[in-house]
Amino acid sequence: MRQLDSCTPGKGCPPGAASWQRIMAQSRGLAPFEKLKTVNAFFNKWPYRLDQDAYGTSDWWATPQEFLKLSGDCEDYAITKYFALRELGFSPDDLRIVVLKDRIRGIAHAILAVFMDGDAYVLDNVTSVIFSHSKFRHYVPYYSLNEKYRWSHIPLDTKP
Repeated sequence: MRQLDSCTPGKGCPPGAASWQRIMAQSRGLAPFEKLKTVNAFFNKWPYRLDQDAYGTSDWWATPQEFLKLSGDCEDYAITKYFALRELGFSPDDLRIVVLKDRIRGIAHAILAVFMDGDAYVLDNVTSVIFSHSKFRHYVPYYSLNEKYRWSHIPLDTKP
């Protein structure tokens, strides 16, 4: 992150550094929810690319630098948004990369959950609209993590 933040354009900057600096400058000073909306919309403009196409392997969790260069798939969006919000002052305690099952599409998926004002908001690469987690009944979390912890999500048995 330091390399992306401190790079001077034209002086051997990694690919995407100018874009990173631009979104950081646009977002600083905004209200927290506006930061979420700005970061989510900005990175959702990157093209979706399968790990096999971008990185030559079936599963690769890209760094923000790699994402800015090659783009990526759902967890790569979540990781890049995570680090962008960390740079904008969000605590790791308020951020979770969540790996889940999308029951509508029948696939594994990843999103970024942001805890704020007593709720958890979902930053998803499939939409730039940010909703409370309670609107996503079709998402069933498997596990979540941040830079400090990881959690397993064990479904509660609702049968007696």
